[in-house]
Amino acid sequence: MHTGKNGTASASLRLLLPLSLVVPGLLFAAVAWWSHGRTFAEAERDLIRTSEVAREHASKVFDTHRLIADRISHLFAGLDDEAVARAEPALHAAIRGAMAGLPQVQTAIVTNAAGRAVASATRLPVPPGLDLSDRDYFKALRQGEAPIHVSHILAERLTGRAFFGLGRRREGPRRAIPRRPPPCSTAW
Repeated sequence: MHTGKNGTASASLRLLLPLSLVVPGLLFAAVAWWSHGRTFAEAERDLIRTSEVAREHASKVFDTHRLIADRISHLFAGLDDEAVARAEPALHAAIRGAMAGLPQVQTAIVTNAAGRAVASATRLPVPPGLDLSDRDYFKALRQGEAPIHVSHILAERLTGRAFFGLGRRREGPRRAIPRRPPPCSTAW
């Protein structure tokens, strides 16, 4: 049996053909695996950075809320509903001033114990009959669940814009026997 030159060439071609498919395929798989690992590691680093930025932003939002709520509490300390009604223009200006330069705070509304708005940073006078007693933040604060409550996403009653509220209890005038729950202060 004589294979000769053609037989050797034919055998070589049969060997080279699979190698020409397998070697590039293995190289492609290795590069794809390396690229996948690198991309995954970069995505993980980006996610960690993004979550840190979000955490810092949330911390600043809550710090801002605390500062505004402290200012509002100081403004309304010891005032009953009648005193608030008499001082509404001055209180409106003071609340608005407390929010100046804070674009992350859309408004602040102070309610009485029944959930009716008595003062606002954005509306003067407060729209008559603006009732917030059905809002989750008001209910939670009225029931004393926590001193601060973060609401679900809601729609503003006056504009329809989406927001989440950060509510904080506001203590009314001190009385020997409280006749009703204290009013609330809400900023969003």
